[in-house]
Amino acid sequence: MRATPEATAYTQAVATVPEPVVLLRKEIEHPHPLTGIARSWIAVFGLILVFGRDIAERGFESIKEMGPFMWIILGLVLAVVLFNLVWGIIEWRTTTFIADDEEFRIERDFLSRDSSRISYAKIQSVDIERSLPARLLGLSSVTIDVGGAGGKKLEFLAKQRAEVLRDQLLARMRGLTTAATTDDDGTAVVTAPPAVPPHTVVRVSPVTLVKGVLISSFLPWLLGALAFLVGMLWLGEGFTIAGLGAVVFGVGGYLWAQIVSNWNFHLDKVPDGLHMTRGLFTTQSQSLRADRIQAVSIHQDYLQRLTGLYRVRVTVLGLHGGEGGAQTSGTVLPYGTRDDVTRVLGAFWPGINLDAIPLHGQPSRARWLTPLGFKRHLWGADDQTVVAHHGWLDHTITLVPHRRMQSLGISQGPWQRKLNLATVALHTTDGPVSLSLYHLDASDARGFFDAQRERACAARNDTAEPGYLAALPAPAADEFISRP
Repeated sequence: MRATPEATAYTQAVATVPEPVVLLRKEIEHPHPLTGIARSWIAVFGLILVFGRDIAERGFESIKEMGPFMWIILGLVLAVVLFNLVWGIIEWRTTTFIADDEEFRIERDFLSRDSSRISYAKIQSVDIERSLPARLLGLSSVTIDVGGAGGKKLEFLAKQRAEVLRDQLLARMRGLTTAATTDDDGTAVVTAPPAVPPHTVVRVSPVTLVKGVLISSFLPWLLGALAFLVGMLWLGEGFTIAGLGAVVFGVGGYLWAQIVSNWNFHLDKVPDGLHMTRGLFTTQSQSLRADRIQAVSIHQDYLQRLTGLYRVRVTVLGLHGGEGGAQTSGTVLPYGTRDDVTRVLGAFWPGINLDAIPLHGQPSRARWLTPLGFKRHLWGADDQTVVAHHGWLDHTITLVPHRRMQSLGISQGPWQRKLNLATVALHTTDGPVSLSLYHLDASDARGFFDAQRERACAARNDTAEPGYLAALPAPAADEFISRP
């Protein structure tokens, strides 16, 4: 899997862009005045859902049949709408933000004063989210992720202003801005990089997405749920309602989450990193710094071998994705072909070639522990990377560069001790991707452990980043921890 010529050409084009010419003015701003309306969408949609369904099924006579109870429900819903509307207006009037020379500040001054100061050096990503009501109003929310400290969410801004703010923060984070100056009236202005058209690395079509979701390990569950529903229909109507609810909320919920959330997924390469955009009703635009990616997994389940589709997930250093601190899924390719995988890898690790890494298998006595997947448990390492292949029905390729490894462990279970085998685990930042080399010969495991510890220390001591990795300052050698 090699980097594509298109990605190389885009990198060269970005490197030759002219001097910045767009001025971003430093001034105190408020959220959009329609923030209150956007915040009250849940109550409005609930009102439409409750009364709209009855009107569609039984006409307007259904409202009359509810009597006084209908007015109670309507009054409660309208009270919630009014509260959110008033609170949104208060938040619009009492919330300000400003991007100055040193940090980004969000000030809230209502009953108490709260000031959030975000250093540009601490920013990990800047994401834009647009729920369906916000899209109808032309609004967006901006989430600034600062790693372990969580993130700050700014609701709501005009769509264009949100995109400009994201680009401005990312430019400052990457050190692309020039020194601040002042105009004729003394107002500080900051020169920002010129807009460079994004290069689309990969785009997942609706056909590929639906095919990837349906023709996967989910298919037996779907067929089983349908068979269960048909069986209950055959047994009798009274038993069908409960079964129908289970099927709809179980199977339908999974399909909704996979298809709707990943609809129109595309990964774009921009001067400050990568942008991922996805979503049918609620669209999300997430920024990703290539130099924060610690590990990559390429997964294909047993039914996706029929379609030739793969999924790619990453572990990202310090990415928490929101004010609540929940870590993002790390999916950078929901479903794609092998060529798509090559383009995605080339987007953040240019020049990597997995096919050039020599692979080794398990010793023959490891068949006792992995009788079915013995031939597919492979591992290898070159001067820059460790790779592992695992799985019998599902096949997973996991990749960790030496520079990204944070610690190393070796372990032996009771059966492994009897067979003189051992497992080596490479540890990076907490995330969805992990790498272990299972059931190696005990002496080979110890040899790999010692050699890998030396490779990791040497890679971290080398201030020059390898050619296929984005620039990441190397930690001090004493920050490396081994776990024998």
